[in-house]
Amino acid sequence: MKISALHILLLFIFSGYWQRSSATTLKIYSGDCRLNPPHVLMGSDTIWIYRGETLVKMITSSLSRLVSEPLVVENVSPGPYQIFFVNLFGQKANKQITIPDTTEFSYRICPDELIKYPLNSLALLKENESIILYFKSTSCMVDSKEQLKIVRRKARIEATLRIGDVSTTIVLTKEKENVFARFENELHCLKGDARCTTQDYYTLRSKSGIFTKRDGTCNWEGYYFLKKSLFGGGGE
Repeated sequence: MKISALHILLLFIFSGYWQRSSATTLKIYSGDCRLNPPHVLMGSDTIWIYRGETLVKMITSSLSRLVSEPLVVENVSPGPYQIFFVNLFGQKANKQITIPDTTEFSYRICPDELIKYPLNSLALLKENESIILYFKSTSCMVDSKEQLKIVRRKARIEATLRIGDVSTTIVLTKEKENVFARFENELHCLKGDARCTTQDYYTLRSKSGIFTKRDGTCNWEGYYFLKKSLFGGGGE
């Protein structure tokens, strides 16, 4: 019996298919996604991987793991999965992914992100109303104070950063408004009981009242990212 070239080709295709289906390697990258490349967050990463109701794998990495090194799970079957992990704010995040039929699949989780971002005080500002953020950072070598004032002026929103006697004013774009909304949500969700060598103090004053929070994580650095995103180069 003669075997045609087409039959041989189909044989190789199906052979490769079944080999791939039983040998998928899942690589999970974890780090602070606000930076490019991301940097490692302090603390260990525990990740739970489920398929349906079944726990497929629970993996914990050490503090010494480099952010460029993925958490590797061998021999994962293609299909839908759920990845659970605890983010920087103590929330248990759930990411749904579908692993394709391939030899290797990579996925990145971002522990620096909240599950939801419902707050947006800038959208509620009326003419000449303002939001003022007072920031103070203390450590054995640093004691700094800065102020960020955001005011609605008719169709635009202005932000003024004051450091000592120097002030800088910009008009917020929609993108920068979203940056502040992210900061505001994360500030409210941040756990304030950590004790790092550097302590950051936040006071947010608006028509809704006064909100205060201390950040001792040496991890979130919300004001640094806010200032850099709004004013560039750290805003100085």
